[in-house]
Amino acid sequence: MDILGVDYGEKYVGLAVGKADFGVATPYKTIETEADEDKLKLLEEIVEQEQIKKIVFGLPLAENREETEMSQQVRKFAKKLQRKVGTLKIGR
Repeated sequence: MDILGVDYGEKYVGLAVGKADFGVATPYKTIETEADEDKLKLLEEIVEQEQIKKIVFGLPLAENREETEMSQQVRKFAKKLQRKVGTLKIGR
């Protein structure tokens, strides 16, 4: 697998994996912890084990398509993960 999809939440983080060539992701696992450091450590391990090349985060938006407080939390967490995994591409 080379793409990891992340649905970030304060307590749960849903993960899906897929191949860029196929355009389909399948459920992988759910991380259940409130501590970002624990989430980051587990994600770092998954990236290594599954040879992930790209991480894509779901970005929650309000009904008017504006960013929300949760959107900012997702962006902040994604930046933390980027620092952990180095040159791995995070984004679109």
